[in-house]
Amino acid sequence: MYGTELLDNLSAESAEYKKQEKLLKSKQRLQQQDLANKRAELVSKGASFDANGNISNYNNLVGNAINNINAIISRERGVQEAMNQHLLNGGSTSDEIYKDLDAQLFSIGKEKNQANDYLNDLKTNLSNYEKVKD
Repeated sequence: MYGTELLDNLSAESAEYKKQEKLLKSKQRLQQQDLANKRAELVSKGASFDANGNISNYNNLVGNAINNINAIISRERGVQEAMNQHLLNGGSTSDEIYKDLDAQLFSIGKEKNQANDYLNDLKTNLSNYEKVKD
């Protein structure tokens, strides 16, 4: 290629590069917006960030969620033990004390499921943030 043919080819290449640059800038804006949204979601769950955008209290967030689940499990075991003691002491599964304990156990089970869902959601959000950040 020589002369005007070369110039036309270079001009077309330049136009394509400009289109590509525009698309890459648009993609970058969308990624920055996604990162900001993910960061806001994590802030709402108690996350803190250092100057580089890294999650500075990752272990505390996950640890607190696990501690909450463990506390719920401990309460659940206490109610189960009370139910067993009630039966060992001659109580019946049809009396009010047992029914009340059974209702507590059901409520604690729902609370435990919610706490597990929260932990799984938190871990997913933390992981997604790290993927988008990098």
